[in-house]
Amino acid sequence: MKTTRLFILAAIACFALIGGALYLLRPAAPEQDARPETPRVYETHCNLAQNAPEPLCEAPAAPCRKIRNQKTTEIDLDESFMTLNLVPEENLLLLERRDGWGRVRVIDPDWLSDSHQGWVPLDRLTCRQVDVTPPAAPAQAGAPRK
Repeated sequence: MKTTRLFILAAIACFALIGGALYLLRPAAPEQDARPETPRVYETHCNLAQNAPEPLCEAPAAPCRKIRNQKTTEIDLDESFMTLNLVPEENLLLLERRDGWGRVRVIDPDWLSDSHQGWVPLDRLTCRQVDVTPPAAPAQAGAPRK
């Protein structure tokens, strides 16, 4: 009986030692980044659905009051209006939606970005969401670890 008790105590001690050793040898948990995750930022990029020129309007209303192209009008001495789809693969940024209209700005080619902004009917656009989240800054070398 005494031998059985000693055997049980020895077995419990061995299991405790083995369990402790396994606990110490376990793989380390992945290091948690102390910086909060950057929220995703999306923009709506569009193109004209058809390859026909589309005038930019001053307001989201029909009939469209077209935006006058001051530079071209002065050079040509003929009234000219801001028009989309003059450059192949022109990309637009959708800034606002209102009553079936979209306020857009040309983003590519960038030389049209300052001048070409206005309203077009949404049914003339094909749009997609684009992730424009800035890349996360790399972790600093030598930063204290927890």
